[in-house]
Amino acid sequence: MPNPAVTPLAIIDAEFTEIQQSKTHRLATLRRQLRNPERHLQAIKATLGEVAKHYLEESVWAKAGLTYLDKLSEEPNHGV
Repeated sequence: MPNPAVTPLAIIDAEFTEIQQSKTHRLATLRRQLRNPERHLQAIKATLGEVAKHYLEESVWAKAGLTYLDKLSEEPNHGV
């Protein structure tokens, strides 16, 4: 009969090892993205853009400015 205290730990350890070694697991992807400063800048930009859209949704000029800044910050061949 297996030891009930060891079996869950062994299962958790095996799952954790699989996540660490996987290149496509969501947690492995998140771990790589958290180490990438460029992704942090993109996330901050997107967050600030959404907050600004919420507060400035009535202003056509604000929308135009946000769209301009968003397109200006894209990669050169992206969205053309």
